[in-house]
Amino acid sequence: MLNKKTALLLGSGIIFAVGVTTSAFAETCPTKLQRDDKGFWSSDSKPGWKSHRATKEGVTVETKHFGGVVYSPKRHRLACVYKASNGKWIALVSSVHKGIIINKDTMDDKDKAPAWKFSKKHQDYACGRPTVTKIESCSFKLND
Repeated sequence: MLNKKTALLLGSGIIFAVGVTTSAFAETCPTKLQRDDKGFWSSDSKPGWKSHRATKEGVTVETKHFGGVVYSPKRHRLACVYKASNGKWIALVSSVHKGIIINKDTMDDKDKAPAWKFSKKHQDYACGRPTVTKIESCSFKLND
């Protein structure tokens, strides 16, 4: 049986280890989006994001309608996809960042397979629906 001091140290160590593990891959697709006067969506979240097309006035994009993300190692970019209120998919493409590292240890919603899947055909990684529904499960980090 553990004494109180040993149990406290062990518990603190576990909390610290979990914090380090989760903070190492703390970045996700943007969760705060804004629309400019031309209808393009963007986010100031690192590494910087802008939609691939504009939407009409009145169309909204909410991050709770996250569809997935694709990472291109060749282009050093990510593309996050959300379903807009008009039913169309909108991709926000990241600025180029050569330090993107995806979290290959994250598992899908059923905890049966990796969340990030590599496509030999496209030479990229994808994370999202239908096997991953939470934006947090498609995490990555940005090394300088």
